[in-house]
Amino acid sequence: MRVLLVDDSEVFRRTLADTLTDLLGATVDEADSGQAALSRLDDSGDVDLVLVDMRMPEMDGLEVSRRILAREQPPRIIVVTAFDERAYSEQAKRIGVDGFFCKTDGVAGLLAEIERVTA
Repeated sequence: MRVLLVDDSEVFRRTLADTLTDLLGATVDEADSGQAALSRLDDSGDVDLVLVDMRMPEMDGLEVSRRILAREQPPRIIVVTAFDERAYSEQAKRIGVDGFFCKTDGVAGLLAEIERVTA
């Protein structure tokens, strides 16, 4: 599985990338902004799953998701946030993302959400 991890926190990206590689055998690419994520998708094209942070400077996770979903054959998308707010989850569902995950739910919860979305 090829994963694009989009988050403005380098520590979070590195930790999660290592975890996904170790536990899922995933190939993980990283982007520190929405624009960088869109450029990476243009360059690689064969991403299976995008994990995108909700709150980032310049372009939030919902806008990144909208732009990805507008592409031909978009990858699956899980919006990831540190804020467990129902409004975010509802907005994400309305635009058509595949999953929503709160960072405080831990690695096991994220792995379960990835499994659900990619099954």
